[in-house]
Amino acid sequence: MTRAGGLAALAAALAGIVGCRADSPPNTDPAASTVAISATGCRLQPNRALGMVAGDGLVVTVAHAVAGEDDIVVTTPDGRTVPAEIAAIDTDLDAAVLRAPGLDLPSMAPRAYAEGEPSALMTAEEGTVDDGTIRATPVEVRRRVTVRTSDIYRQGTHLRPGLELTATVVAGDSGGGLVGADGDLLGVVWAASRSTTDRAWATPIEAYRPLLDAARAGGAAARPVPCAR
Repeated sequence: MTRAGGLAALAAALAGIVGCRADSPPNTDPAASTVAISATGCRLQPNRALGMVAGDGLVVTVAHAVAGEDDIVVTTPDGRTVPAEIAAIDTDLDAAVLRAPGLDLPSMAPRAYAEGEPSALMTAEEGTVDDGTIRATPVEVRRRVTVRTSDIYRQGTHLRPGLELTATVVAGDSGGGLVGADGDLLGVVWAASRSTTDRAWATPIEAYRPLLDAARAGGAAARPVPCAR
């Protein structure tokens, strides 16, 4: 199958899994596991991002959207708002895991991206996830990369594992999931190119494993970190 054919098949597969039976595997509908995040406390306006459910009441997202914020709310596709806290965060990696007790949404299965497989990026119109605004847009994973960048405070030099995408990413799309045709979670998008309109980067989901392990271990919320202004 050609790449174009694979992407067409992916789009059809993702379209077909919406509304699957209640006894279907919980990770087959990425839209059902996509949430909107609103965070306030250290900015004049709410900071908005997306997140993907990757455990019981656990949401993976980007650190720059939630760092230092006092009030974090997760909005579900069925319109509920659920308070959340930062369970684990890595400001060098720009990765965070939120804990939202009572979220009650299906969890996606995380796995590594397989070279050349069709994939899609989960986005939502103007940061909303209700009324059919969630989209699964086929994207090309160009290559695995090591990204030399700063932390979320634009300090220092850090190396991050990354997946370079041919994709258009706009403000509010950060935290959206890169998914496979099987609905598994392959990565989390965190940045778009400032010079090329169709270039973006995602963090491979396996890089989130230490944060997810820490969050699943329970205990107190993560130590507070400064706001990323």
